[in-house]
Amino acid sequence: MSEILFDVGISDEVYAKEGMSVILYVNPRMMFEITLKEGDCFTAQYGAFRHNDIIGKPYGSKVLSQNKKGFMILLPYFSELWSSCLETRTQIIFPSDIGAILGLLDARPGKLFAESGTGSASLTHAIADSIGLKRQCLEPSFEDKLKYGHVFTFEYHSLRADAARAELYKHGLAHSATVTQRDVYSNGLLPNELIDIDLKSNQLLSSLKESIDKGEGFYDGIFLDLPSPWLAFDHAAQAVKKGGVIVTFSPCLEQCLQNNEKAREIGLIVGKTVQILNREMDTKRSKMKAPCCFFVPSSTDGKRRWCCEELDLKPSLPPELDVFTQTRICPLQRTHTGFLTTFYK
Repeated sequence: MSEILFDVGISDEVYAKEGMSVILYVNPRMMFEITLKEGDCFTAQYGAFRHNDIIGKPYGSKVLSQNKKGFMILLPYFSELWSSCLETRTQIIFPSDIGAILGLLDARPGKLFAESGTGSASLTHAIADSIGLKRQCLEPSFEDKLKYGHVFTFEYHSLRADAARAELYKHGLAHSATVTQRDVYSNGLLPNELIDIDLKSNQLLSSLKESIDKGEGFYDGIFLDLPSPWLAFDHAAQAVKKGGVIVTFSPCLEQCLQNNEKAREIGLIVGKTVQILNREMDTKRSKMKAPCCFFVPSSTDGKRRWCCEELDLKPSLPPELDVFTQTRICPLQRTHTGFLTTFYK
């Protein structure tokens, strides 16, 4: 087995290299992911950016377009940034909800998780990053997965499963995540290793299967983002460990009610339902007239003017105190995304 190290999901590289995925940042609402390849060129509304000009540059540096009129900021791959610029195949889970989900699952190294409804793999990347493993071997053994932590994600659509698998490999997370194309309503959430292999030939797998059959479960946490999550609750209750958590993401409260009814029916403990709402604020410094000034009618032309101008008075406050902080709610911001509900075994 290759050497395994723990990190916090942040790249150790300081310079961009060929073959690496990097982020070209414009502003919080506009960024692009590219894979660097010598001789290629990335074209956007800010101009054409040659990969040769990016390769070898340190992260955080300014990258100029070919005509030197546009620029972007070079940043390393982070799952949080990537979630804002990925190619969406389905409706993704946004970083604000991802943060809450990771906290509810208690995602950290050494734990096992299942996710159903891979979609665009936004949450899959975040969980794999949270596990925090970094290794040279991209095909760890099943024993490695149990020891160091892993996320098993299941997707019904074969093309989406293939795309998610390729992206995890490209971002160096194939060691921490396994993508399986499966209908979890019918075939459950257990890994292929516990289904397809002759359990009698492997003592570890045999003991795991026996403990699952006894109701002790396999995963520390399960996340369900499905059209009908309650249809997978029987399989989820069997697969999660005692004391483990099941988290569901639902777009409406009617779905939450059906989840709660099914959970109580099979003996799960229903936790809280929460909605994560962001409130973006725009804060800037502005100038205003000193408090001693107010509008008065002019004695000459009748127009309203500041009293200090009309009476030729100077403000009582120094100019630097005329600057104040102005804060307002951003007019365009994301509000409702979905409801998160926790269930405990």
